[in-house]
Amino acid sequence: MTKNMEHTLVNKSDQIDIGKLLKILFAHKWFIIIPAVVVAIGVAIWVIQLPNIYKSEATLYPTEESQGGGLSAIAGKLGAWHR
Repeated sequence: MTKNMEHTLVNKSDQIDIGKLLKILFAHKWFIIIPAVVVAIGVAIWVIQLPNIYKSEATLYPTEESQGGGLSAIAGKLGAWHR
């Protein structure tokens, strides 16, 4: 290769034409969309078929009754004020 050819190749490779890139992506949009949809459907089917491994249980016990505190005390004061 001559220096002139090398210089031309370097100049062409340094520039990216966004318009051409978008045209190429738009022209081949189905080569992007179809694999993405197929993978998404495959993953969804796989996830649905997985067994439910985790199970949570909770036992709630009432606390001792008291004079009221926190929000119940504030609500009691507002109720008495409103009457």
